[in-house]
Amino acid sequence: MLYILTVVIIVIIFALVLLIRAARFKPAPTKQEPLPDAPVDAERAARHLGEAVTFRTITYADDEKVDWVEFERFHKWLAETYPAVHNTLKREVVSKASLLYKWSGLDPNQTPFAMLAHMDVVPVEESTLGDWTHPPFDGITDDEAIWGRGVCDMKNQLTAIFEAVETLLNEGFTPERDIYLCLGHNEEVQLGERSGARAMARLLKERGVRFEFVLDEGGAVAENPPFGLTTPAAMIGLAEKGYADFLVSVADPGGHSAEPPRNTALGKLAAVLAALEKKPMRQRLISPVTRTFDALGRHMKLPMRLILANAGLFKPLLMRTLATNKQTNAMTRTTMAATMCEASPASNVLPQKASATINTRILPGETAADAQRHIAQIAAKAGIPVEIEILRGSPAVEERASKWAYQAILRCLPAIREKIIPAPYLVTGATDSREYDPVADEIYRFYPFVLNELELSAMHATDERIRRASLAGALRFNYHFIKEAGGSRGAS
Repeated sequence: MLYILTVVIIVIIFALVLLIRAARFKPAPTKQEPLPDAPVDAERAARHLGEAVTFRTITYADDEKVDWVEFERFHKWLAETYPAVHNTLKREVVSKASLLYKWSGLDPNQTPFAMLAHMDVVPVEESTLGDWTHPPFDGITDDEAIWGRGVCDMKNQLTAIFEAVETLLNEGFTPERDIYLCLGHNEEVQLGERSGARAMARLLKERGVRFEFVLDEGGAVAENPPFGLTTPAAMIGLAEKGYADFLVSVADPGGHSAEPPRNTALGKLAAVLAALEKKPMRQRLISPVTRTFDALGRHMKLPMRLILANAGLFKPLLMRTLATNKQTNAMTRTTMAATMCEASPASNVLPQKASATINTRILPGETAADAQRHIAQIAAKAGIPVEIEILRGSPAVEERASKWAYQAILRCLPAIREKIIPAPYLVTGATDSREYDPVADEIYRFYPFVLNELELSAMHATDERIRRASLAGALRFNYHFIKEAGGSRGAS
C-alpha cells in the first residue's frame, strides 16, 4: 500500500511540474508601436493585379515552349502602369526576361537591400479549365477577391511592391540607401544555371554589390494556423529546404501485353514508389523549426501547450503528432513526392523501361546524396533493381543570425492587421532568394498576405485567388517596410 501511495505522489508531483512549466510557457510581453495610415490605393492595386494576370507569363523547363512575347508585353505594361517607378529607377533586362531595378539612395556608402518577386506563373492544366469559377487568365475582380493564375504566386506581391514604390515616389520620398527590385522570370521551374535570379545575382556580384538583406516570398500570414490556434501567424522564413529531382527507372524485357509477366516494369516501379511513401526519411527537429513551435506553442491550449513546453520529454509523441499534418510533417523531414511517370508508348506494349520523377525537398543538414541513398535502400529492400539519376537540384539554405531587418519586419506587421503572432519558419518550397546567397548577408522569406486554407490549397491549382483585404494589408506593409528599411535607421 505504501508503495502504491508513493507512486501516486510521484505521478502527481510530476504532473504538477509539467503543468507549471506549461503555465510559464506563455508569450513574452511585446509592445508594438502604432503605425500611421499608409496612403495606398487598394482599389487601384486590385485593378492592376487583375490586369497583370491577363499576361500569360508561363514558364517551362524547355525555353522553346515559353511565349517570350508575353513577357515583353508584361514589361511594357509595367512601364506604362508605374510611370514614376520607370522615370526614377534604373531598369535593365537580365538573362532572357528578368528585370533588375535600382533605386538610388542619398548615401551610396550605406549598404543596400533588395526586394524580390517573380513574373512567371505555372501552367493551367487544359482538363481543369471548366472547373474554374472564372477563366484563369481573365483577371476577374469581384467585391471580395481577385481571381486567376498568379494572383497568389506571385503577381500579388509584385504588384504590391510596385504600388508602394509608386506611392512613395509620388510623395517625394527618396531612400537613404540604394534599394534594388529584382524580378525573376523563371522561378517556377528552378533552372539552376539558366535561372534569371542567378543571372541577376552574378551581375550584382561582378559590380561589387552586396546586400544587408534580401526579402522574398516564403511564409505568409496563416489565417488558420495548425493545432487550433485562432490568432493569425506570420511565418517569417529564416531558412529554406533544398530540392532535387530524381529520375527512378526500372528495366524489363517487355513484350506483348497479351502475355504479361506477373510484374511489369511499371508494376515494379509502382511497388518502389509505394514503399517510399510507406517508409519516408526520418524526422528531425532543427532550428528554426524548434523556434517556430516555441513561438506558436506559447499561444496554444492544452494539451499541445503542455507538450511543447516539455518538448524534450514528449519528443516521440510530438514527432508523431507533427507527422499527421502535411505542413508540419514537411518541416521535420526530407520529403519525397512522385510527380511524373513514363512507361510504354502503347496500350498493348509492355514497357521495357518505366520511369518516375521524384521531387525531393531536403531538410537543412541533409543532402541530395542522402535522399538518393534512401531511395536506393528502399528499392533494395523491395528486391527491385532501379537506376537513379539526379536531374537537377540545389542545396538547403541554412538559417543565419537575425539582425536589424528581422525586427523591422516585426515592426511593420501591424500594418497588415492587428494581433498577428510572429514566428520564425523553415520554408519548405524553393524560392529565388537562394540564388542571392553569394551577395546577401541575410535572407528573409516573408510574403505579407493573409491566406486562409482555401487560398493556400488553390495556389498552383484551380480557382487561385486573393482577397482584396489581403492585398490591401500587403500594400500597407510594403509601404511602411520600404520607408523603415530605406531610412537611415536601416543602415548597416
